[in-house]
Amino acid sequence: MSLGTVKIPTLVQLGEVAAELGLSFSEADLAAHLEALRPSFEGYNVLDRMPDELPHCLPAPARSPAGTRGESARRLVRQNRSARRCFGQARRQNGRA
Repeated sequence: MSLGTVKIPTLVQLGEVAAELGLSFSEADLAAHLEALRPSFEGYNVLDRMPDELPHCLPAPARSPAGTRGESARRLVRQNRSARRCFGQARRQNGRA
């Protein structure tokens, strides 16, 4: 988790981006656009500071060469069941069952 991922551009940077896009704004217009964008930038930074809600699961078993023709398909089915069980536990813990 990093803090302050989205850096708010300066008026000069915003003007350079506008010029690259073929737009021409006065400094007052750039300031107005920057103020309109500021809540979105700050919202992304709030979101970035939130903890990641990843389930605590055991790692999937290591892959090994398939001994028979259908072994890799059976292994994938087992791994899928394990993943569903893990995510189901996480959903129940978070009250989303």
